Amino acid sequence: MTNDKRPPPMPVTRRLLHSLETLSGQENALIDAGDWPALDELLDRQIAVTRGLVAHLPRRREPATSADALLRARLRQFHDGCVARVRQLAAIAAADKNSLHALETLHRQLCAVKQSYINRPRSGSPARAGLAVHA
Repeated sequence: MTNDKRPPPMPVTRRLLHSLETLSGQENALIDAGDWPALDELLDRQIAVTRGLVAHLPRRREPATSADALLRARLRQFHDGCVARVRQLAAIAAADKNSLHALETLHRQLCAVKQSYINRPRSGSPARAGLAVHA
């Protein structure tokens, strides 16, 4: 008999899983708001909770229980949600990249228009009137 006084893993895993699901809900709100610094901090907390959860998961060589199956099902749901958020973030990044490209193109066009006005001879200048300018 061992002197292992650890609490049973299920209450801890339930609490950690609940924390993970709560953070996931907050993650969705931060993505929708575009609050990237807060999202970065939240993802750090989510990683810490995930590490704690993984540390409390029953090992595969131990007999699986119905509670283990339920936990694994909830983890699959969490994983599927993560995959969906990654796709959502990829779409946001692609849209932002396209917007940035469009703004850069517009900036170049505006600079070209400005340059054409700067280099254009003035209306009253001799060059404009077709007269030769001699120094």
